[in-house]
Amino acid sequence: MLVYRNNFDRFLFNNKLIVQQLNALGMCVHVHT
Repeated sequence: MLVYRNNFDRFLFNNKLIVQQLNALGMCVHVHT
């Protein structure tokens, strides 16, 4: 259960990073167009 919990937390953390990167990318595209 501990391992699963850690993996889940890491999964959520990675999702946040991905979302932030996508938002940053979207802002860059929005600015350039």
